[in-house]
Amino acid sequence: MKILDYIEKIAKEISLDVQRKSDSVISVWTSPFLGISLIINSDDDENLSFYYSQRTTSWVYNGERTDLHDIIPIVFALYIKKIGLCSLYFTDVFNPATEADDEIYSKYLIPFQINNVFLDKSNEEYYKYIDLLIYSLFFFEQRFWDNFPGCPCKNCRDRLGYEFEYNWEISNEKIDHVLLSLNSSGELINYCERTLPNWFHFRDFKKRITIIQSNDLYGFIYDLIDENKNYINSISGKLFTGEKFSHYISNTKLREIKNVFKKLEIQNLKISFLENRIIGIGKEYIISFNYDCSIQKFQIEKGKLKLRHDKEFQFLFKPSKLEWLEKIDDSRFEDLIKDLLEREPDVTRVRKIAHTRERDGGVDLIVDWKVPKTKMYSNDTEPYYILKIIVQCKAYKEGVSKSKVTDIRDTIEYRNYDGYFLAVSSYIRKSLSDYLDKLRTEKKFWIEWWSRDEIEKRLINHKDLILKYSDIIKIKE
Repeated sequence: MKILDYIEKIAKEISLDVQRKSDSVISVWTSPFLGISLIINSDDDENLSFYYSQRTTSWVYNGERTDLHDIIPIVFALYIKKIGLCSLYFTDVFNPATEADDEIYSKYLIPFQINNVFLDKSNEEYYKYIDLLIYSLFFFEQRFWDNFPGCPCKNCRDRLGYEFEYNWEISNEKIDHVLLSLNSSGELINYCERTLPNWFHFRDFKKRITIIQSNDLYGFIYDLIDENKNYINSISGKLFTGEKFSHYISNTKLREIKNVFKKLEIQNLKISFLENRIIGIGKEYIISFNYDCSIQKFQIEKGKLKLRHDKEFQFLFKPSKLEWLEKIDDSRFEDLIKDLLEREPDVTRVRKIAHTRERDGGVDLIVDWKVPKTKMYSNDTEPYYILKIIVQCKAYKEGVSKSKVTDIRDTIEYRNYDGYFLAVSSYIRKSLSDYLDKLRTEKKFWIEWWSRDEIEKRLINHKDLILKYSDIIKIKE
């Protein structure tokens, strides 16, 4: 049975709505009360990729629905991370009719740090995790509504007889208290109270902070948030690393979060991380801070720490289990990087480039890389961009300095590429890491790199490549 046929069968068995958009795309839906859909793509080799979208409709809910498109994805993302599937990146879609910057029309949730089982069809637990991917929609819906006196259906509403369903006329005293706590200007804000689900929602779009007050929801979210005890103080913040997920938060942002909770007179702060959200809870409050604490931020800070602290290097990075050949063949190293890139979940295509004497002669590979959009409108067909990235591979015994990698900016611009990726078999010296970081900070180009540590981490998860490239790398005896 083909994998998408299997997914359709499982989804229908638990009464989830299914749409087959093509032979390679399927979507699986929760009820319209949550409005979550899982979109799964399958290539010719039945390798899967997936992402989520979330949007409710006026057929189900009265009032403006920014609160639903803000809160439900937060709770769902915490649940998906709790069960070990992935960490999600949030992309807001704004109303195409009004183009208002203080209204969320829908949301895309893009997976990062995906469980490695999804990348290896030969793994004996592969279908177990495919089942978990589908069943998670069903179980999340059940658990979500268990926290409230009922669901938004007419029978529950008639039985409970709440005074209102959606209310934006909230006391000035309550709103003023929130504005003061956030030091907010009051511009670009959205707030309401709602019943079934029961909550108070406040969103400051300028400061990119969401405040949720809900006694019903608080306990559920509290159970979803893991204590982040495995961390190390880095140069300018904290690195949190666990068995499945890694995140970074700066000291400045952490102080800002604690200050907000202090002004709201909330103690016993507990926080959790998604790719571009930090979720803090305390008392009956749940607060979401839009902040990049992704695996990419983690890797950048980790690289800086590695260069500066030998002692912390030993604490954070386990000794290598792999042994490299003293002199590595350039062509074989390039092939290894090509194979690894083809297994990256956000890489859609990798091509080898013949070396020439032209200005881009140093380009070894061209990669099509998916990058999530930070802002969308409803007429956008995909929640991400496909960037054209040039790749250079350097098989060096010693560290690679800036003098060994020249004309990066010219090479990118000459062929009108979107970014640059560097893979080295050793490590990157400070002169080069500072330069690459400068290019990335300018935000004109997409910039990323792998050193030996990042390559080895991926090889451990793809042991067949260790055997394939046993002429340049092997497992230590």
